[in-house]
Amino acid sequence: MGMSGEDSESAPPPHLYLHWIPAQDPYHLAYIVYFTVGAGYLLPWNAFITAVDYFSYLYPDVSVDRISAVVYMLVSLFLLLVIAYANKSDAFVRVNVGLAVFILSLLAVPIMDVAYIKGQTGLYSGFYVIVAAIGLSGLGDA
Repeated sequence: MGMSGEDSESAPPPHLYLHWIPAQDPYHLAYIVYFTVGAGYLLPWNAFITAVDYFSYLYPDVSVDRISAVVYMLVSLFLLLVIAYANKSDAFVRVNVGLAVFILSLLAVPIMDVAYIKGQTGLYSGFYVIVAAIGLSGLGDA
């Protein structure tokens, strides 16, 4: 289309850069969406990490905060790497399955506490369920 040394498909026409107008968002929906996504991402982690004092009371011989951080981050990192290199899933499915996993992991701990632990210290099978729920929460984040 132009000169012989120019590749017309490599760069967009310059007039697209000169008249760029930012998108209008009068109701600040973009901010609301990003805030909601951020809160949804942090809610399960904060729910588990703020209960660390209670978990430390139930399981005095275990470093609950360190174990929960390692499990959560390793599961999230592993699944993010899998998704990054083998992205064959639909984003809609990934988000909805992640939210369902969040809900299950958040409900598992209080239900187990009411039904099985009942405030007793030293029931380490309950600790393993809590660690699995934290791992599921990390799985839902990715």
